[in-house]
Amino acid sequence: MFLKFCILNILKLSQRLNELNILLITNYNEGLINKLRELRFGVTTYEGEGINKEKRYKLEIVSHRSRENEVISLIQSLEKNAFIVSYEPTQFRGGYITKQLKKL
Repeated sequence: MFLKFCILNILKLSQRLNELNILLITNYNEGLINKLRELRFGVTTYEGEGINKEKRYKLEIVSHRSRENEVISLIQSLEKNAFIVSYEPTQFRGGYITKQLKKL
């Protein structure tokens, strides 16, 4: 009985954490940022410095797992040389995403 309870909780958690995070490092592209937000992706931007001391921008994009190909295709169409990494977070605390999870 306890094992069944644990398995059900794990399944519920995996359904709720159906989000992924996409890390993008590129030049500043306001058009891309606006388009991502228009399509209802969560986007946070950071300014940094690249290897040659040139300005680079890091975008943290929150997406539903089912929209991963959509967001990556959009990025590649507007930023050919962007560095892209996508991964699944295992925990959320605070911020925009936790408000969305509470609606579930």
